[in-house]
Amino acid sequence: MTTGPRGGEGELDPQAAAALRAFRAEEDMPAAAQARVWARLAASARAEETWSKRHVRRGMSEWTWAAVVVAAAAAVLLASRAGVLGPLVGSRDSGEAAAYVERQTAATEPVRAGEGPGERVGEDVVRETDAAPAATPLVEDGGPKEHVEKDMAQGTGESAGPPRGREPARGPERRGERPGAREAGSTAKGGASAAGAEGSSLAKEAELLGRAQAAIQLGEADEALALLAAYAQQFPRGALREEHDALRALALCASDRAGEGRAAAQVFLRAHGGSALAERVRQGCAEE
Repeated sequence: MTTGPRGGEGELDPQAAAALRAFRAEEDMPAAAQARVWARLAASARAEETWSKRHVRRGMSEWTWAAVVVAAAAAVLLASRAGVLGPLVGSRDSGEAAAYVERQTAATEPVRAGEGPGERVGEDVVRETDAAPAATPLVEDGGPKEHVEKDMAQGTGESAGPPRGREPARGPERRGERPGAREAGSTAKGGASAAGAEGSSLAKEAELLGRAQAAIQLGEADEALALLAAYAQQFPRGALREEHDALRALALCASDRAGEGRAAAQVFLRAHGGSALAERVRQGCAEE
């Protein structure tokens, strides 16, 4: 009779031991396979004890234990025949012992609620017999870039504006700034209007004085005096007042009012002796 790893079958109940002996009578398993069965049964006993302490379910029937033992032994035997456990028999008994220790450690893990010892043993046997499939690499879902793009696509409608229930931060109160802004705008508009009016006025002044000068050159002194009178009336403080006074003195000197012209020339020379027009006035109103 084959004994367990501790030297006897006393660790199992009588019916479980009887089932194991009946199975061994039909087919004599290798020593390594028998050791594996003992390891599985011992692990199942410990798992049952832990499972019972957690009050998940108590008391498996003896027939259930017998079925578990037979199923585990059959699975181990089939695995040995298929060549899965074969390389571990004989010259690799030391490796087999190391494998036992590893699996016994795994078997001592607490049993989850609703999972019986039979299910735990079946899972261990399946892990032994089935070839481990190659690890399937995890498929990345696009990496951080795609996550960011998604977050972003989702946050477009909600995060583009300020959070609900909160108004966007405002700068200085616009109502308080409106009077100053209006005054500044009015000042700018007023300045532009004044500049435009001044330019227009200066153009009109230059036009009148140009016509008066042309009339003097043509010998039409009376026409020139009429234009200069119109200028004095329209632009009493015009920008070209100096040019007006010089042309008036020349127009008077060219007319039959030469005395008035010379008097006007003296007044102009006293006021604008350094003007570019002073020499012309002297020559135009010189006594003959």
